[in-house]
Amino acid sequence: MDQEKLYELLARRLSGEATAQELEDLNTYWQLHPEEMDLKQAFEDLWKVGSKEVTATDFERHRLKYKIDFEPELIPIRPSYPWVWYAAACILIISFASAWYYSSRIYNTSVIVTVSAEMGVKKRITLPDGTTVWLNSGTNLSFDEKMSDRPSREVQLVGEAFFDVVKDKAHPFIIHTNKISVKVLGTAFNVRAYANDQRTEATLIRGKIQLDVNGTSQRFILRPNEKFALAEHMGGQNKIGARRVVQTLSLQKVKPVEIAQKLYTEEVAWIENDLVFTNEPFATLSLRLERWFNVKIKIENEKVKQYRYTGKLKNESIEEALKAMSSVRPFKFKKNGDDIIIY
Repeated sequence: MDQEKLYELLARRLSGEATAQELEDLNTYWQLHPEEMDLKQAFEDLWKVGSKEVTATDFERHRLKYKIDFEPELIPIRPSYPWVWYAAACILIISFASAWYYSSRIYNTSVIVTVSAEMGVKKRITLPDGTTVWLNSGTNLSFDEKMSDRPSREVQLVGEAFFDVVKDKAHPFIIHTNKISVKVLGTAFNVRAYANDQRTEATLIRGKIQLDVNGTSQRFILRPNEKFALAEHMGGQNKIGARRVVQTLSLQKVKPVEIAQKLYTEEVAWIENDLVFTNEPFATLSLRLERWFNVKIKIENEKVKQYRYTGKLKNESIEEALKAMSSVRPFKFKKNGDDIIIY
């Protein structure tokens, strides 16, 4: 869809003149291009201030003016050089001296910035290189404030984030998580890597990314509308009787799901404040509900943990969500402040 057509459909929707087919075309477009949600918001902002006939020139001027809508709280963590280096110098002086000298000369002015999206909160930020990042609830993103001056633009992610990376072939963009590392030149994709989840995912919307599984030689190249998943579960016992962790890797196509006659891309629907889940066990869905609503859920009934649900939440409260779910598969719950017990 070209820009002029998109502007026309947006204007018709806001004026109440759009047909059902035009509304469906818009909904499909946002699902396929979630990285352009800021374009939609900027258009709606311009409409609200009275520009009812929005031209392409008007819109681009407005979008550039309000490109940065969030200034992250900077939490500087300045590098230090532990005193234990001196204690170990007698053993490692030759191997470490040159590396220490080089790093102190190059990186002694670094400031690592950490931006957090608390439970129940989502944020959109712009990194120093111009890359736009959406942070889902319960997410931390750390980066060097001078990342654009480094050989590679590297960030550390715990949680879930959608990245729309500015192209720069000379400076690759790398996301590090506990389980995987993702390397890109310029693209749009989602990474989900919460510390307490047994599943880590990377979903590519546009462009191409290289994905490495930490601690292994496994490497994957993802193309548009592909999703990589790393799932962990406990396997059998090893020779000394300890249970081992088994990793399962998969690569699959991403397909929009239809819920209540609307299409959603489950992996990135959260950017538009939609929590979409498809045939998901309550045991894992409860973790997403905890982050979404900033509550703590304890499921005491083992049978209920296996219940599977398909649906979408947007503006519902946690009580409304649980009541709707219990009407499909029966369970009871009680809420005390931010603590919820399912039984």
